Amino acid sequence: NFHIEAKSKNHNLNAAATNLSHVVNHLSFGTELTDAQKKRLNSHKGKIDLPEKWAPLDGDSYVVDTQHRSFHHYIKVVSTHYNLGRGWRNKMMAYQ
Repeated sequence: NFHIEAKSKNHNLNAAATNLSHVVNHLSFGTELTDAQKKRLNSHKGKIDLPEKWAPLDGDSYVVDTQHRSFHHYIKVVSTHYNLGRGWRNKMMAYQ
């Protein structure tokens, strides 16, 4: 499990009045594919299944408009192996 909490050593956070709005700048697992690898995979679009977004939460904002509410993100990390032909250069692994 992966948990993030609003916590402070210097302040008493009242859970009923804490605004947990947030932005996910970037969240990824494992070694990211290079731009060249992504371009190579995109050239095979239609022949292989590719995700719409490599990091689906990136850049998303989650704004809480009432007190004592928060967003819960449930994610499943899946390793994906791409084999585009013979040789080690044609094999790639990504996490989605």
